Amino acid sequence: MTKGSSYQRFRAVLHLWVMEALLPISLTFIITQYAQNLWNYLMSTPKQTLTAEGNKSERDFTVVLTGGKMSKTVHLARCIRSFAMNDPSVTVKIIILETKKFRYSASRFSRCVDAFEVITSPRDSPDAYMNDIYAACEKHGATHFLPVAAPVEAVYDAQLKP
Repeated sequence: MTKGSSYQRFRAVLHLWVMEALLPISLTFIITQYAQNLWNYLMSTPKQTLTAEGNKSERDFTVVLTGGKMSKTVHLARCIRSFAMNDPSVTVKIIILETKKFRYSASRFSRCVDAFEVITSPRDSPDAYMNDIYAACEKHGATHFLPVAAPVEAVYDAQLKP
């Protein structure tokens, strides 16, 4: 056995010993975080105020995002979903829009996304692109629109009016 291999074995054993020594601290931290989250969940009471419609809360949101092919769209969807999961009084529905060319992107299969719509490409027909966005917003009752798009699509997203 060479000196180098005995040194490597010593390091491996030392690493295992340190991980074993820190296990109680890690478990204590995890258990206290779990208990704290459970306590916060049990003590929070959802406060819903009724709107003029009578059945929808002011904390019900439907967010429409464009640019489903990009990872930043999935990241935004995850951030919005985590916000909704941390506040039980908030209900969020996330809809992502993308063109036919990129219809099999990761955002379509994300658990954070409630609906995925395929729309016309602005390269094919800019008017149909904007009409498809309007139709998707009306279909799902969108309260917010976040244009996360490529530069070609951003020009037409900027022209959309509520």
